[in-house]
Amino acid sequence: MSEYSHHTIDARLLRLTEAAVKRLDAEPALRGRLADNVSRWPDLRLREQWQKRLAWPWLELHARLLAPTEEGAVLRQDAPLGGILPAAERTRIMREFAHDATPSPRTGAAVHPRTARRAPSFDSARSDGPPPRR
Repeated sequence: MSEYSHHTIDARLLRLTEAAVKRLDAEPALRGRLADNVSRWPDLRLREQWQKRLAWPWLELHARLLAPTEEGAVLRQDAPLGGILPAAERTRIMREFAHDATPSPRTGAAVHPRTARRAPSFDSARSDGPPPRR
């Protein structure tokens, strides 16, 4: 994978995480979904790590998820944010990062279906567990 691609993926994941955290700030009741997501993960080690992280005060977890640090990037890779964003918002963000996409004839937005399918699911219609590790 090229450095540009890795940078693009990290930037896209940061943008998805920012949007999910913003929604969790606005609707604190949604935070319960984080623990629900973690409880379904088959990887015991990862599940235990995230159960500990979810015990942190929300402002601390919020800050660490969005930190422009290596720790922030690592946390974002397997954050249990599935089911937080509405599908339309997730799709809009994915299209922002579809650098090799073509414009939609209807909306003019960049469209690249393969890219949208490969991203971790943050949409509120699905929660597939943690994204795969790189």
